[in-house]
Amino acid sequence: MRLRDDDGGLPFIRCASCRMDHPVGAVRCELCEADLTTARQRSYNLALRERWLSEREEERRQIEVMALARRQAEQEVREAEQLFWSAHRGGEAEPNPLVRRLDLLGGRLGVWLAQQVPDRRWRHGLVGGLAALWLMALWAWPGLTAVATFVAVGVGVFLVADRKTGE
Repeated sequence: MRLRDDDGGLPFIRCASCRMDHPVGAVRCELCEADLTTARQRSYNLALRERWLSEREEERRQIEVMALARRQAEQEVREAEQLFWSAHRGGEAEPNPLVRRLDLLGGRLGVWLAQQVPDRRWRHGLVGGLAALWLMALWAWPGLTAVATFVAVGVGVFLVADRKTGE
């Protein structure tokens, strides 16, 4: 009386009388002492197995539907982001190569940082801490202050400048 087959059968035998589950090789119910090898018992477990398999198949279908919906939503988000950035850049067909490379680098760094630190508050704290370390480094090495300040201001202006007018 083995219902556990290679095609995904039940990993147990359920007593038709008291509904207690038993290992596959069990012969008698431990609770009500019923014989687990009868034809009635076997038909009960076969029906249980069919119901279990149909429920499992329904769960798989629901998971597939949810995965498809998620992929569609992610595609819609990507399209919306492309539309936003296209409008943000003034509809430029081909942006400046330097701007394109820096956007790609910044985007990759942003995506990587978001994957590594999923909580937004922790991410902001991390960036703030790095900025504080940068300021401490500038304070510790006064000779680098002029060069580092020039570079930091240049990068900051570049990041906040309107790419359409360059202001």
